[in-house]
Amino acid sequence: METGKAKALFLTGDPINAAEAKEIRLVDSLVSQGDAFIEARKIAKRILMRGSAAVARAKEAINEGINMPMREGLKMDAQLFSELF
Repeated sequence: METGKAKALFLTGDPINAAEAKEIRLVDSLVSQGDAFIEARKIAKRILMRGSAAVARAKEAINEGINMPMREGLKMDAQLFSELF
């Protein structure tokens, strides 16, 4: 989501519908009413199939790398990846 749209939503508190949330990439997918828990469990099972160390490193790479210059982020990503072996 672009920063301007994020600021507008945050500061105004204006509601948006599900379709708009998907359009601006606030959410990844939409599910039928009542199916959210089932779909969330499916995603959780897919994540659990990965090693916990790999998931932790991926989260760290995303959370820390997002605020770094590209070169530093790639270097950190390579370091985190190498720790898995």
